Amino acid sequence: MRHPTSTMINSMEDLFRDLNRFAIGFEPMIARVASNPVTYPPYNLTHDENGYKLELAVAGFKMEELEIYLSNDRVLMVRGSKTEDQNNRNWIHRGIAARDFERQFTLAEHIKVNSARLEDGMLIIELEREVPEASKGRVIPISNGNVIDVKVSSAV
Repeated sequence: MRHPTSTMINSMEDLFRDLNRFAIGFEPMIARVASNPVTYPPYNLTHDENGYKLELAVAGFKMEELEIYLSNDRVLMVRGSKTEDQNNRNWIHRGIAARDFERQFTLAEHIKVNSARLEDGMLIIELEREVPEASKGRVIPISNGNVIDVKVSSAV
């Protein structure tokens, strides 16, 4: 018989995994509670008033060995493929990972990719939330019984 606590932990992990599949823009969205088995390359995700910054540690990769691809305006794929043969070296110690990788991030609605740059071994991808006017909140005026036209105005 399974212990009830272990069953609850497994089902909670499944729930978090289903709710938060590398979602960017759904903050706090469980605040990345669920762990992900894909850990290479490591990355940081930050947010400020201008949008998001996704930073991947890609030390040892050249610009031409990296690819960023956006499909369906929602799935951001980052790939790295080493072009030089690393196995022909006489390694004394190999501590810097140089393996091919592929990481996927699902973007929330209205998140767009602004730019990407390679800087000091970090691949930096700038993202921005761009909500169309039609999707923004609006104030609905209340009348005193007379029918009035509803005009769109910004919510406070």
